[in-house]
Amino acid sequence: MWNPSKFFTEAEVEAATTSKGGFSRASLAKLGVPWPPPSGWRRAITQRPVAVVNTRLDDPRKRTPEEWYALIPKLAHWAFR
Repeated sequence: MWNPSKFFTEAEVEAATTSKGGFSRASLAKLGVPWPPPSGWRRAITQRPVAVVNTRLDDPRKRTPEEWYALIPKLAHWAFR
């Protein structure tokens, strides 16, 4: 399975297209995509890596009281639907 080593914006990927809207072997090489491109390569190079996600908010044990209070409206909506 191929994992990208670098991530790009949608605009950077669009800039690498040919005049007909496809991708050449050279343009894919500049993006770090092997030839032939694997299935899902475009999504893989435009997704943010997991390490960039704010893990402090994902782990409930690391939330501050203010962060918990900010969640009350969302939790109340979920609990009383």
